[in-house]
Parts: sequence; structure tokens; C-alpha cells
Amino acid sequence: MIGRAIFNKLPFQPNRLSQLPFGAIKPKGWIAESLSKQAACVKSREYGDDVEVISVLTPIAFITGDESLIKTVTDAARGIIQSQRPDGDIPVSGEYDWWKRSVALGVLRQYFMATGDRDALKCMDKFLKYQLSVLEAHPLCDEACARSSENMLSAIFIYNLTGQKHLLKLLEIIRNQSLDWTNEWYIFPHIRPLSKYTTYSKIRSGLERDAGLNGIYQKVNSREYYLTEARSVAFGLKAPSAVNLFKSGFKEATAFKHGWKRLMKTHGVALDMYTADDHLAGGNPSQGVNLDSVSDMVYTLCDIMTLSEEVPDEIPAILEKLAFNALSAAWSADMRRRQSVLQVNQLSIGKDSHTWFSADSEASVYMERDLSAADAGLARFIAGTWYATGDEGLACVSYAPCEVNYIASGTRVRISVETEYPFEGDITINVEAKAPIDFPIYLRVPGWAEQAVIRLPDGEMIETCGGEMACVRQVWGSFSSIAVKLEMKPRMRFWHHQSASIEAGPILMCLGDGASSYWNWAIRSEQEMELVKTPETAPGFKNGESGLRVVVKAALCDQWKSDGVDFDQVPVKPEVNAAEERELVLIPFGDTFARVAQFPTYT
Repeated sequence: MIGRAIFNKLPFQPNRLSQLPFGAIKPKGWIAESLSKQAACVKSREYGDDVEVISVLTPIAFITGDESLIKTVTDAARGIIQSQRPDGDIPVSGEYDWWKRSVALGVLRQYFMATGDRDALKCMDKFLKYQLSVLEAHPLCDEACARSSENMLSAIFIYNLTGQKHLLKLLEIIRNQSLDWTNEWYIFPHIRPLSKYTTYSKIRSGLERDAGLNGIYQKVNSREYYLTEARSVAFGLKAPSAVNLFKSGFKEATAFKHGWKRLMKTHGVALDMYTADDHLAGGNPSQGVNLDSVSDMVYTLCDIMTLSEEVPDEIPAILEKLAFNALSAAWSADMRRRQSVLQVNQLSIGKDSHTWFSADSEASVYMERDLSAADAGLARFIAGTWYATGDEGLACVSYAPCEVNYIASGTRVRISVETEYPFEGDITINVEAKAPIDFPIYLRVPGWAEQAVIRLPDGEMIETCGGEMACVRQVWGSFSSIAVKLEMKPRMRFWHHQSASIEAGPILMCLGDGASSYWNWAIRSEQEMELVKTPETAPGFKNGESGLRVVVKAALCDQWKSDGVDFDQVPVKPEVNAAEERELVLIPFGDTFARVAQFPTYT
């Protein structure tokens, strides 16, 4: 892997964090077991040379260190390099298929970071020169136009290594041929489910009448299709942050914040994710969440952290919510079968007539599926837990158990995170350096932690507030240890129709399979909740008995109906018989197949 972090060159806006190469962070503990199972399942299949499949395999291969998968990815990357034409084009798909070529650039970028193979850089550089020469005559279209942030990131990467000025011109052309995500997040007219306006067949036929999305002539039907499509929305959320590097402005710098707030208000559910199956579907927790877009959001959040000078706590907080909930619940225990769409309130996982907009009837069934973006989600998350900092240090944004091997202040260091997080808030961070070296380690204190205590190597104790980034700077030697203790109290958050969710740390709690004979419970809106931990239970999801539980007070809500497949809308201020209130035990979302995680509330 490469041995130095890459930061922005002028005239780009400065960034605070730089992502470490795939392979610099290795999972440990329960998350390593999950990824090991996934790698074993993945490598048992046969793959062609589709670059979108290779882009999924790349993080899994280098994060798990699986030699067979690394060879598959290496052979594919070398195949892309060797296929390059004299004019610089890389023929991974049909002529001027800019989306597939953008994905191929991403594979080469990540492959170079993991291996240091400079042929990948030469290939990328030559291709970007070719793209600059033909892009105005053959503009971006369809996914390449809607998800152009992927193309921009590769141009930004090469510019930060070479400083070649023509790449700034290329970035400007790409921006001009892209969907205007910056204004989309500020205006955001898509405040209702797309199903309220049209049917999937009509929006598809409108897209076909427009002959797709063109980067210069963007017709209404095509814009509407991609501005509401699950995966494109995820890529679109980081597009303003990429544009802000070379066309800095207030709107570009703040677009993610504004866009995310609007998405969550109108389409958000308790996973900290928007519903879409496969287009924006509103805030009803019975609507589906597309798993490919969840993985793309993990990718987006990791990129935003490396594109911005400031990293608010909400970004790593969303990252953890997606990894520890959606990406855990959607897989079977053996990591072989998964859903393509999940629901926060999910009564049925069979082949039923859900209220989908466009997903097929098997979307919620746990089954073996073709490899897609969803499969890369957990590996992408691990790759985004630690970063290099501009002052030659390292920063932790999530305490998932892992080991980091990288360079700080010019010296090789190894950092081991010993913990069962997120099932507990006790973390030990062991630091070893090849030679005594002075560098900072930044530790994120999650916003949900009412109190956090950090014990430094010399025994000194410091208390910090949630939402802050604590800095521990000293001369690190052969072995030092930091202890972090985060207080994990259950808390309640409110969503669509005043429905409530319960969280313990970054884990969403829910009424799970077999926990009750009834599903239609309402919970008291103001109450003291009890967090129960079972230390002897093995950490991880779907490992048997849940080791984390929250006890809440609840009453049956007869107004809340279902058709046996999906719940009706969550009733607002339902009438319940408080005299029949009882204690309800909630378990982690990731431990369930069917569940209820957003409840009506009463006082």
C-alpha cells in the first residue's frame, strides 16, 4: 500500500482528513467474523469482468486480506490497465459509457492505494486527458450525469498527486454536464413520495421518451427520474462537497447539511436513512429502504469526511447507524443470504405484495443474490473508521474493533482497538510505534454520549462532551494504552407522524421476531428506560440471544392496523388504555428479520 496520506493541493479548499488505503485497517472481533463469512461466500462464486462487480469486490478483498479475492481484483485492475487504447480510452463497456468508466477509475484509484502499482496512476492520468478531449462532443449521460461525483473524485485524486492544471478544466466541464445537486438540496421540491405523482411505468416511459438523461439537454422526465432514484441520491449528496473544492461557495459548502435535513424530514426513517424502493418513498416506516443505496451512503459519508475542512459529528453518527443496523439486519447469520429492500417496520419477509413503488415481490426475501453495491457496505465502513490528519496524526471516527497499520509523522505505527463496541462503551486503544515519535491521535466522542471519560497513558483522566473530537498528543513509544468510556443511555427520537424510535448508543432497538404475540404497540413518550446488558453473550448480530436489551413501557394500540404484510400509517396521538400498560423488551435491529422499530406514542 502507499505510505503517505494525500491531501488537497491549491486551489482546492483544504481538507482535514485523508482516507487510509484499503488494507491499512483490518477488522477484529465480531465484525471480522462477519466479513470473513462474507468473503468466504463471495469467493465461492464465479465473476465476469464487469467493473461494477469488481468495484464491490475491491474493498472486501483488501479489507479482509483474502488472497483469492485480492488476486481476482488485481487481475481485473491489471486487465483494465492493459486494455487501454493508444488514445487513452479504457474500453470497459460501450463507447462513451462514462458511468462504467468512472467506476473503472474508482477501482484503479483504490487498487493503487492498496498496492502502490503506479501503472494504475498512469492509466488514470492518460484516460482523464482523453476524456477532456472528447467530453464536450460526447457529454455525460444517464448515471454518469447523475452520479458524476465518482468521476470528479478520480480527477481530484490525480490532481492532488500531479497538480496538472488541465484537470481543473475537466472538473468544470463535468460539473456543467452534471445534475445540479447543489440547488436540488437547497430547493428540494421532492417532499412527497414519488408514488403520489406518478407510477413507475409512467416515469420509466417518460425517461425513454427523453432518450435518457443528457448532460447538456436535461429534460424534465429524465431529471425527475434520477433526482429521486435511490442510488443517484446517495451519490448526489456528496457532489456539492466535491464541487466546493474547485468552485467554492456557501451553497456548495453547506448543501449536504441542508439536503440531509430535508431528506430526513420528508423521507427519513429511524435507520437515519431515506426510504426508496427504488425512488423516494416518504417517511412511513413501512416503506422500503434500498440496500444498495445504504452502501452507497456509507461510501458517500466516508468521502465527505475527506472533502471537508470541518467534519460535524452527524456524519460519522449516520455512518455508524447504517453499518450497525441496516447492514446488519439485511443479512442472514451466515452472510450468504440478504434482502435487497428492508423496512424499519417489517411484518413480512416473504414473497408478498408490499407497498413497493418499483421493487419486485422478492425484494424483502432473504436469498442468495447477484453481487451488488450492498455487498461492499460493511467493508467500506471499516475503511472509514480511521483517517490520516493534516498534522501527521491519525483520527478515529468509529470505535469498531480493528487494527490500524500506517504511517504517522514518518514512522510506522500500529493501533489496536480492543472493544465489543457498539454493544458496550468501553474501548481500549493500544498504540505501538517502531521508534519514539510525537504525533496526535484524535478520538471522536459521539453526540449521544452524555459523558465520556478518556484515560491517558500516564493515568490522567479527562472528561469530554458528546459531539467533540478529543486530541491526545504525546511521544508514543513501544507500547501505550488509552482507555475510552462512553455512557450508553437509552434515548428516544421522533420521526414521521410523531412516531418514536429507541436507540442505545448507535444501535437502533426494536420489537423483534417472537418477542410478543402482538406487533401493534404504542410506547409512552416520556419515561425512564432501562438498559440491560448480558456480558456473557457473544457480541455480534444474529448470534443467538441478544446481549443488549432496552425495557420500555408500552400499551396495545388497536387503532394501528395492518393487512398482514405491511402496517398502515403510524397513528398520531392514538388512544390507548394506559391501565393495561406493560413492559416491552426491545432488542438490536441487527438481530432481527421481522421487526417494529418506529412506534406510535402516547402520554
